[in-house]
Parts: sequence; C-alpha cells; structure tokens
Amino acid sequence: MPESCVTRGTAAISTLIQRVPSGIRISIDVLQSDILRGRMSQAESDLSNLDALYGELRRPRPGPGPTKRPLGYDDWEKRYPPASLIKLTQSTADSLKLLLQQISNGCPIGRTLVNDIILIWLVDATGNIFVSIEELVLQTVPQTVPKFQSVPLTKDCDKLGHPSLILAGDARIAGEIRYLADRSPAIWIINNASWRYGLYDGRTSTHLNQVVIKFKQFGIHLEPNFLQPRKEV
Repeated sequence: MPESCVTRGTAAISTLIQRVPSGIRISIDVLQSDILRGRMSQAESDLSNLDALYGELRRPRPGPGPTKRPLGYDDWEKRYPPASLIKLTQSTADSLKLLLQQISNGCPIGRTLVNDIILIWLVDATGNIFVSIEELVLQTVPQTVPKFQSVPLTKDCDKLGHPSLILAGDARIAGEIRYLADRSPAIWIINNASWRYGLYDGRTSTHLNQVVIKFKQFGIHLEPNFLQPRKEV
C-alpha cells in the first residue's frame, strides 16, 4: 500500500484528535498533577476496596520475547501522554458514547475511521479510567495519529501503549475497546489485552466486569471479553 494512503488515513483521525476541546484533552502537567494528588489522598481502606474491584496495583512488566522492555515501558511512554487521552468523567463519557453510537448506527465515516484502529483503556491507582487511541511513534517521536494494527507500513512500528496513559506509573488493569462489525448484531467489546497490566496473574473476569459496570454508569455499554492471564516467557 502506498505510503500516501496511510498518511491520508491517519491524517483524517489526527484532525479529529486535534479538535477535541482543550477542556477535555489532558496535558502532561495535568496528568502528572492528577496522578500525584490521587496517590496522596487515597486512604488505605479505599485502596483495599479498589484492590477487590479492579485488582492490585502492578507496575508495567517487561514484554515477552526478544523485544522485552527491561523497565516495562519505552522512554517515550513515560514522557508523552497520547494526544487523544481522556479521563472518564460524565462530560468525556458523553462524547465517547456519542462516537460509539454513531459508529454502531452504521455511519460509514466512523466505521472506516475505527477500522484497524483500537482504543486502549486503563484503571489507575485511584480507580480512575483513562481512554485513548493507540497512537503511532516513529523514531521515538509520537506522531499524534493512530497506529494501524495490520497495515504493513505501521504494524511493526512503535506506539504509545498502556503505560503512556499514566506516564508509566502503576495500574490495576488495562486492555482494549474494539468494534466487532462482523458480529450480528455488531458490538463493542472490552478486554484485558494488555501484557503490561491486564494479563498479570491475579487479574480476573470480576475485575474486568467491574470496569464494564463503571462504563455502564456513564451510559456506555460494552461486552466483556476476558482473556486468561499469561506468565512471562
């Protein structure tokens, strides 16, 4: 596929990302402050309850195979949050819900935009949920465009993965949100497909179901698809 095709496709979604209102997008300063404030204010009893709901806090673990990350994250994931990053609140949930509904209702532009692109999510230490598009990194530089998962030009490129949602901090569980257009009816699913946070031993379907409940409280309905934890190899 010519590179210009990929460029045009990613540029379309990049335009959408840049149009997210400044009051919704999260800057690195705000994210750092939010993480620190949450850690300082969290009572021990609250932490115990969150452990039961979403799993114990874990640091990002090194990846499997020859490309193993010694620290569990890439340098850029500690320095750059995704341009599309949102913290799930009522206002951001309303926007996200509208987007998912438009795609489910058959909007061809929306369905094309999410084809071969995934949303990633994470629950942080204080039980907040963060969501973003998985974005492309080229030569250690974030491109503020989505990473296509199977397009030959980008599938093996670097990315802003789950650790970038909280600047490589500790998290409880993480995964993906995907649109399954080939199902009848088509559905949005949520899974725990994050090697670094979601597939640790101790992560259970109950933890993922609690995330589903949290999204449902904001009016967003997702079907859980729990993946069994995997040990390091």
